[in-house]
Amino acid sequence: TFIPRVENHFQRFDAAGKKYAPSMYEPVVKVKKNPTGRLLIDFDVEVPGVDVHYSFDNSFPDNYYPSYSGKSLEMPVDATKLRVISYKNGEAVGRAMTFELTELKKRAK
Repeated sequence: TFIPRVENHFQRFDAAGKKYAPSMYEPVVKVKKNPTGRLLIDFDVEVPGVDVHYSFDNSFPDNYYPSYSGKSLEMPVDATKLRVISYKNGEAVGRAMTFELTELKKRAK
């Protein structure tokens, strides 16, 4: 299929020292509001086997942080940002992404 072929090219680029965009591993962040107005966050990933790890406490998540299970995450009352990073087979494959609370509120439907 397409994804394994692209991943083979990524390995070649790594070996050749070439830079590339790993954006296919990064989640699409979807935000909505629950009936009380709290933000609910969901992630969609394009590549099977990618785990999205997240934090709300200003720390940078790694593979030991919670991973998205498919159930909407409720933004904690005291949180000011959401940080996410994608892992596949125990290795970071996506870029670390930070979403400020103001940006998440704008995305809410």
